[in-house]
Amino acid sequence: MISIRADERRDIGLAADGRLALVEGLEAVTQNCLTAMSAQRGEMVLAADEGVPTRATVWDKYRPAIFEAAARRTLEAVEGVTGVTGFQMNRDENTLHYTARIRTQYGEIAVINRTSET
Repeated sequence: MISIRADERRDIGLAADGRLALVEGLEAVTQNCLTAMSAQRGEMVLAADEGVPTRATVWDKYRPAIFEAAARRTLEAVEGVTGVTGFQMNRDENTLHYTARIRTQYGEIAVINRTSET
């Protein structure tokens, strides 16, 4: 698997030669999992019914089981992912913390993220 490299803000980056930077294998799957989890339900003009329902399940009304189920479905849909083996989350005031343990065709990864309410 090959994907366009994104920086920590998920912006597309350029390589030293001025071309789009690429990532492969485990790094590509990890990056694609983070990107998939950051896509919020309703924000994609052409796919408004897709994305993780973070606002509805974390901020408007805290329903962690529903958020986890949506997160697992989202992660399992990423190319190269063969399963989600663990998921932990907690909300600390206006910040959501989660860790997903993911099995991929390249090996195991942990996706750790912190999202603040906007």
